[in-house]
Amino acid sequence: MLARPLRIFICAAEESGDKLGAPILRSLLERYPHAKVMGVGGRALQKAGLKETLFPMEELSLMGVLEILPKVPHMIKRIRQTVNAIEEFQPDILITIDGPEFNFRIHKKIRDKNLHGIKQLHCVAPTVWAWREGRAEKISRFLNGLLCLFPFEPGYFETLGLRAEYMGHPYSEKKSGLPAKSKLKKEWGVSAKEKTIGVFFGSRRQEIRHHAKIFCEALRLFLNEQGENYKIIIPSFPKFEEDIREALEEFKLTDRAMLIIDEEDRQQALGGLDMAIAVSGTIGLELAMASVPHCIGYKTSNFTYQIVKRLIKVKYAHLGNIILNEKAVPELLQHDCTPEKLSEALKAIDEGEKDEQKKAFKKLNVLMDTKKPPSEIAADFIEECLAEDA
Repeated sequence: MLARPLRIFICAAEESGDKLGAPILRSLLERYPHAKVMGVGGRALQKAGLKETLFPMEELSLMGVLEILPKVPHMIKRIRQTVNAIEEFQPDILITIDGPEFNFRIHKKIRDKNLHGIKQLHCVAPTVWAWREGRAEKISRFLNGLLCLFPFEPGYFETLGLRAEYMGHPYSEKKSGLPAKSKLKKEWGVSAKEKTIGVFFGSRRQEIRHHAKIFCEALRLFLNEQGENYKIIIPSFPKFEEDIREALEEFKLTDRAMLIIDEEDRQQALGGLDMAIAVSGTIGLELAMASVPHCIGYKTSNFTYQIVKRLIKVKYAHLGNIILNEKAVPELLQHDCTPEKLSEALKAIDEGEKDEQKKAFKKLNVLMDTKKPPSEIAADFIEECLAEDA
C-alpha cells in the first residue's frame, strides 16, 4: 500500500493519444479515487480526470520532417518544461501515450536524472516491426513497462527484458456501444434510399491541407458517375470546420454533406456509415473494426515520403492489412493518391468489393479480441508494475 495518494503524471502528444489515454486514466481513478493527476492532454484526458494540462497538447501534434524542423526549438522548451514538472511533482508513475518523438525524450531525461522511484510506462509500442527496429533496445533502457495495441507486438520487446502487455485496441470498447445504423441515419435525415459515405480527412492541420481537395474531388467524380442517392458524412473537429467547408464549397458538395464536429456525435458516427474514404492511420483500423467498407489515401511532402519509403519494412500501410497480412483495404498512397484513383476505389467498394472486406473484418476482430476491456487490462498491468520492488 502507498503511504500517500497515488501520484500519476500522464502525457499524450496528440488527439489519438488523448483518446487512448482517457479510458486508462478513468480505470485507474476508479481504483485510486484519491490519486493526484498532472500532465499534458486534450479534452478527453481532462474529462477523464486530468484537471489541467501543463500546456496545450495541440502544440505537440506535428508530423513530417519539413513540418517538424521549424518547431524544434519550441519542442525543446516544452520537453524541458515537462521534465521539470515531473521532477517537482514526484509521481509514482509516469504514463505516456503515443507521440514517441516527444514522449521518449521525456522518459530518457527522467531516467538520466536517476529518479528511480518513478515507474515509467508507455502506451502504444513503437512500430519496430515496420521500421527502425533498433528502437526496441533503446526504449528497454528507460521504460519499466510497455502497453501494446496489437497481439503480435509484445514479443519484440520481451526478448530484451522489457515487460510488455497486449491490452487490445481501445476502440473495441467503443464499437460495442455504437447506435444502430438505422437510428443514426434517421437522426441525420438520411432517407431509406440513400447511402452514407464517411470522409475522414485526418486529425492534423497538415493532413487536412494535403487531403481535403483531393478527397472532395474524388467524391465529386464518384457521385457524378454513381448517381444521386448518397449522403456525405464528415466527422471532424471544430478547429477544421472552416477549411473543410471551403473545400466542400469549391467542389459543390455542400448540399450533399453533413459535417459532424460534436465530440460525442463524432465518435458514434462510424455506426451509421455504409462506406468510407479515409487518410491512412488509426481511423482505418477503427473503420475495419466497425465493419465499414472503405479505402485509404495518403499524401505528404515528397521529401518526407522519400525518407519513409526507404525506412519502412512492411508491405502495407493500413493497420488492418498488416494484422491480416493481406490487402483487404485498398491503399492509395502518395502518387497514387489522386481523385481519379480514389473515385475508382469507392466505385469498386460500392459495386461489390464491400462483401469481401466485411469477411476480412470479421477475421480481424477475432484476432484483436481480448477477454477484458483494454482499459482494464492496462490498469491491471500498471498496478503490477507499481507493485514490483515496492
